[in-house]
Amino acid sequence: MRKSVAWKMFLRAPLKAGLTFLLIAFASFAFLSRVTEYAVTSRETEKAESFYSGVAALDTSVPPIADYYVEPKPWPSEEQIEEFSSLPGVTLADTRYTTEGLAEDYKRIIDMDSPSEEGEFVAEGTYEGLEEYGDESCLRIYLKFEDVTVYAGEIEPDTRQPMRILIDEDFVDYYKSYSRAFFENLEAGRRFLVIGRYSEKTGTAFELNLYEYSPEESLYAIDELEEAYLDTEGFSWCKEKIEVINQSNQSYDIVYTSDMRAIPYVNEHRLVIAEGRPLTAADRETKVCVVSEQFLETYGLAVGDTFRIKLGDRLMERLGTGGAREISYENLSAFIASEELEIIGAYRFTDSGQERYYNNNAEWSYGPATIFVPSTLLPVDVPEDYKITMGDFSVFIENPGDVKAFREAAEPLAAEMGVGLRFSDGGWSERNDSFGTGPLASFLAVILYVIGAALALLLAVYLFINGNKNTYAVMRMLGTPAGKAGSTLAFPFCILAVFAMAAGGIAGLFYASYTVEKTLAKMSVDSAPEGFAYVLNAGLPNGVVIFCLIAEMVFTLSFLGLSLWKMKKTSPLELQQESNGRAGRNRKFFKTAEPETDIRSGVLVRPAIVKLSGVEDGQPPVHGKYNALRQTWGYILRRMRRGMGTTAVSLVLTVVLTAGMGALILTELAYRDAYRGLAVKGVAAGFSSSSVTELSKADLVKDFYYYTSNFNVRVNQSGILSPITFTNDFGRYLEDDYTVTWADGYDASVFERTGAVCLMGETLAEMLGVHPGDEITLLSDDLYSFMERLREDADFQFYKEEEDFLSAVEQAGKAYKVVGILHTEKEAVAAGVFSVVNDAAEELYGQPFQIGYCEFTAADNGKLKELNRLLEEEKSRNVRYAPLASFHIDSESVEGARRICTLIDELFPIAMVVALVIGLLGSGLVIMQSAREAACLRILGVTKKRARCMLIFGQVLLCAAAIALVTLGLALFGKTLFTRSIETLARCLALYFSGCVCGAVLAAIQVTGRKCLELLQIKE
Repeated sequence: MRKSVAWKMFLRAPLKAGLTFLLIAFASFAFLSRVTEYAVTSRETEKAESFYSGVAALDTSVPPIADYYVEPKPWPSEEQIEEFSSLPGVTLADTRYTTEGLAEDYKRIIDMDSPSEEGEFVAEGTYEGLEEYGDESCLRIYLKFEDVTVYAGEIEPDTRQPMRILIDEDFVDYYKSYSRAFFENLEAGRRFLVIGRYSEKTGTAFELNLYEYSPEESLYAIDELEEAYLDTEGFSWCKEKIEVINQSNQSYDIVYTSDMRAIPYVNEHRLVIAEGRPLTAADRETKVCVVSEQFLETYGLAVGDTFRIKLGDRLMERLGTGGAREISYENLSAFIASEELEIIGAYRFTDSGQERYYNNNAEWSYGPATIFVPSTLLPVDVPEDYKITMGDFSVFIENPGDVKAFREAAEPLAAEMGVGLRFSDGGWSERNDSFGTGPLASFLAVILYVIGAALALLLAVYLFINGNKNTYAVMRMLGTPAGKAGSTLAFPFCILAVFAMAAGGIAGLFYASYTVEKTLAKMSVDSAPEGFAYVLNAGLPNGVVIFCLIAEMVFTLSFLGLSLWKMKKTSPLELQQESNGRAGRNRKFFKTAEPETDIRSGVLVRPAIVKLSGVEDGQPPVHGKYNALRQTWGYILRRMRRGMGTTAVSLVLTVVLTAGMGALILTELAYRDAYRGLAVKGVAAGFSSSSVTELSKADLVKDFYYYTSNFNVRVNQSGILSPITFTNDFGRYLEDDYTVTWADGYDASVFERTGAVCLMGETLAEMLGVHPGDEITLLSDDLYSFMERLREDADFQFYKEEEDFLSAVEQAGKAYKVVGILHTEKEAVAAGVFSVVNDAAEELYGQPFQIGYCEFTAADNGKLKELNRLLEEEKSRNVRYAPLASFHIDSESVEGARRICTLIDELFPIAMVVALVIGLLGSGLVIMQSAREAACLRILGVTKKRARCMLIFGQVLLCAAAIALVTLGLALFGKTLFTRSIETLARCLALYFSGCVCGAVLAAIQVTGRKCLELLQIKE
């Protein structure tokens, strides 16, 4: 038979052919679109997981006893380090080394957060005399110099007035370390070489360094020496010192690491990448670096720029945040290598200077003058006796899934070594718990959709085969060979199926890829200002697409071939029967029953036929009470039994599609809960007190915590300087190692108000004789120093008499009520004062002041932009009082979850529509396949309306049963999620049910609306 004849036969029923095409196309669309969505979602999940990793280090420190330094524990042996480095899950063991680096074009970046960033200077000047200020309680002695020449140090003395160098009062008044007479006997008019120190933050606050040098070593009379005295042998040490100081002002701390992610300080998110990316093991053979954000801002550089730096020849101990710099001529480095480095990233700190310098963090943290480079650039060999410090060795667990196994092995090993284990997983434990259900539900949804697509394809083939059995039987009866008849029958369907699968699959792929790409592109643009680097990847590899399409075609055509093979094994007469099941039952009966002769008519009849027709002993059939409901219900049950294949496929298809819809709803809800449930931490440093007050009241943050202890107060006009700490959580700040004796009627709730109240340490209270409930006067030492400078300014002469100054000091003091005495074993705490930030605190200081450290959690992860905007506004609003304010929101941890949620939201509607269309087409085709049966019903006298009800309610019952099963299954899968998603689930299932009903109604109307004789034609 010619192929054209086959096409004519196939196209005699264009509506059925069109619906079959659409069913296959939408099944392919669902398959490819869901696979694409799942691939992208999985990729985003992996990206979200890649943000997390584990880092562990051995902590040999010993907690200080009464604020005194205690020697650390012995470092483990090489064998123990090797064992620790080979624990389960360890990707690499990173040993970091530090050398000095010299950047001649870039001066060293000063850590403005450092409590005491001091530098040394060497200068000469003409001595003008000694000045004293203050009283016995606070005496300040200054040496004045004119005509100053600076040899070393980043200082520029004011030429309009003498350079005033402070002599630390402790050495001349308290400890009596040096004789006061030495300074009093200095002759005015003589020229001296001065070695001292100064504040690198301001370039002022000059002071003799009597901690390291005696007065004789700090002041050298040079007026009787030759002009080039520094070139003489006697001052060679001084010339070397000048060289070291000047070199140190351009030196950087070069840290050689194999992977920055292995650094505990980085994994704990105390040092975060603000721009670009961190160094990784992939940068091993490159000449790249990561610098501080402050370095870029100071010198106008950007990620991608290059600069040259010289590398020193000495491995140096990293002295906490002070780095490798030591101002001593014994440690002068020679620079043996010069490298052109490309900047690939910039970091910033999220903790305060106090956190970095104190609280046992000095050996773990870094300063802004640190430059990270690959370990392969280390220019020197590591000596065998080199001692590793605890902050320079750690192991990296790249796969977060291995974190649990590593900890189970590492904790007992560290205990066996007698050292502590400093471990961080970057928040993976919390994130893993939050995302437990989402990936499972997502995987279940895609599996169900794939199965649903496969069943839709099976249904299309099954209905095609069943609808063309008569055609096949006729061709066989006319002498057409079985193989040729099968190929003729299958050829147009194969062409139709291949085109439908290709069209639907490609449409699904492009739709999903386009939607994903558009969504991710918008999100990456929105995230760009926050510094997120994101690479779009919204599609499937071409090989995977081709494999999916081929697998789809092979699956469909294989089932078609199997069905044709089964028809080939069946005789044409049996194929003429209404169904294989009915023919089978008849065959069984024919083998066991013998024909009988009807005496009256002489016609051979079969007992089975006589029995089924209701004719017995020649009597007419007895008519039962066949009301509409009973007849319809009976027909539906008989039809389900006769067409078990169609019934089973229809039922399972509905179950799978509705279950896929439900699983997708649960997936969206699970990821949404995970996104909202992740704790997004934020830190702010250096914000003004007024900004902190506003932030603590904002609805966008919760769990707000702050503290600062960066200035002192004078209590009751005494000369005793006491540190004052402002915090809103004394328990957290003091690590719960304290008790409070409260004044009558007071408790911790008093600090929630705006009054001027405080706690006082027991040591300070005993010194001053203060008891709970007493009132004291506090005066900011910074305010006192400012008033003192006004008094000392001879040109301004603000306070003409000493009494005026003392009166002003007394009036500047602020009354505070001691509501409790704080008891603790920590001496520094017991000598301090504690309060909260409020209006009274700003009045005490004289203006808004900087708060060292704030920590908070985002109240709503969906409003991170608003939170970022609020922080930016507060940062710029009080720049006068907090010029160095900075903040960081750890929003990278939820970016993956946010992308996944947005993708699911974007693709959710089309997934629902595809499932609905497949259900509608499936039910419609099943009914259209019953056209001949509907014609028989009409011929037997069944009304058109009743025939339609029979056809419609069969599909409706199957759909309702499937929805009931799916609802029960989803409730068992996740009771909590099911309860919360019941409204959305009900709407989607109701929509699917409505679609199924509509498809059945339209098909039934189309089938029963034609003439009975037309429906009996073979073309249907």
